[in-house]
Amino acid sequence: NALKFTPSKGIIDVRLKHKNHQIVLDVEDNGMGIPKNEQDKIFQKFYRIHRPGTQIQGTGLGLSIVMEIIEKHKGKIEVFSEENKGSLFRISLPVFEK
Repeated sequence: NALKFTPSKGIIDVRLKHKNHQIVLDVEDNGMGIPKNEQDKIFQKFYRIHRPGTQIQGTGLGLSIVMEIIEKHKGKIEVFSEENKGSLFRISLPVFEK
């Protein structure tokens, strides 16, 4: 999604770290951003944000699938976003030691 919703000259930053017995993956972009009133809905199956004047294709399944996989692994996904400034998606997964 960062590639899809960030302009061609935009920036996508990917960071991975180990913190407090968790692996944390941050994907941050300076793309379109997500309106505050839409952020709690984007993980629902088939939900798409209506953006007049854009030609961006999709089914609205991607983030719901990602969330399902993360939850099955006892993790969580968070979104921090501001419209017209960009988004940060944070995935946290527990580290299980033998």
